[in-house]
Amino acid sequence: MLHRSVVSLPNTKRLSREPAPIEWERLRVNASRVRRLVSIDGFTDAQKLPRGPVLRRRTDGIGSALDLFCPILRPDVIGHVLKRLFEQFPPTTLFPNLCELHFEAVFGLLERKSKFWLLCQIISLGLQALRFDVTGIPTHEVEQLFAALPTEAHGLRQLSVSAGNGTTALTVPPSLGKLPKLMRLAIFGIDGALTRQTITNIQQARYLQTLKLNLCGTSCDASGIPLELPSLETLYLSRGSLSQCTHFVRQVTTRQLSHINISYRGSASPPEVTAFVESLSTSCQTLEHLERIYVVDTSEHPDYLLVIPIHSESFRPLFKFKRLSSVKFIGIGNFELDDRFLNDIPVVWPSIQELKLISWKRRAFYSVTFTAMMSLASRCRSLRTLHLTVDATQSTTIPRAPDGTEELWPMHTTLRNLHLGYSRCRKLHAYHIF
Repeated sequence: MLHRSVVSLPNTKRLSREPAPIEWERLRVNASRVRRLVSIDGFTDAQKLPRGPVLRRRTDGIGSALDLFCPILRPDVIGHVLKRLFEQFPPTTLFPNLCELHFEAVFGLLERKSKFWLLCQIISLGLQALRFDVTGIPTHEVEQLFAALPTEAHGLRQLSVSAGNGTTALTVPPSLGKLPKLMRLAIFGIDGALTRQTITNIQQARYLQTLKLNLCGTSCDASGIPLELPSLETLYLSRGSLSQCTHFVRQVTTRQLSHINISYRGSASPPEVTAFVESLSTSCQTLEHLERIYVVDTSEHPDYLLVIPIHSESFRPLFKFKRLSSVKFIGIGNFELDDRFLNDIPVVWPSIQELKLISWKRRAFYSVTFTAMMSLASRCRSLRTLHLTVDATQSTTIPRAPDGTEELWPMHTTLRNLHLGYSRCRKLHAYHIF
């Protein structure tokens, strides 16, 4: 039945067993108060949606922080109860106040036909956040569902769609661009050969702030005049190669992009890394908005013996973005930076808080001196995290504090995390770092 959980989660209802006959009406009454049907984790940002009772279902089969004091849920019970529940009460009348739905997490155990029918029934004008998977559903039925969203759920602010856990490409229909309030869109699986069509079809979503895409396929469509996404602030691209991500970025112009997150697969050559960095200058029409860049090679079986020298010049185009506060490039190659590059950072990125240039399992070249690293850490007054590989074998002049003790940088810096893994050292000294 639906019952109140632990004190720390007063608005959460959980299914623990099938209701007794006299409890079905009580279940219906409680269900009418439910605002969110979600999993423990999800794409949607619950803090931006109205508060209200929540019906949760565990998705890990083991337990989580939210389940520590609750009975272990039986998925077979949940599926059976929900099926019987919707046989007795129409979905739209059962959950009239529903504003957030992670469909697959809650109703994933139902039969495929039943799931699609229920999804069509439960969509309502009050729904603000929706996440679902279309695996196994015929293409024409998926197209009908997408076409109905602007009319049946025109209040949607957040939408997440996947097929086969992002391994199957979806065609993004023009109807998604007609959702007038859409702010966050995630498509787990789009065809790289249809990049331009994808952007065109969502371009009319004038208030779209966050776009998250998994790229499928190996080819890219022909280039053309970039298309504007005027309100886009955050862009996530994953699964594709770095060249595919670069192609997508080149097809878009933005005025307010502040965060870009790239998780690519397959080793990228130095020219491909440079091309991606340069594409940001083309895409970002307003240079002062970009604040955070995160790029990582997430290849499942990377060739760590392959040497990919990445020089400082590849990153210098980023110096145009004066408000960068976080720059992270992880596992993309063997970094071969120079002291001049580090010495310029405090001037061009005065607000930098996090800097990670990590070769990861690839060995970086020992081309940056310990002295240059110290200068960077002391001059960047907002820097909190620094991860570099340096050459500390050369003699270094250590500044002294007023009491005569050696200190690497002034006490008033904000540095909290320093990682110099795989650096080359000659001898350890007892420095007063802070």
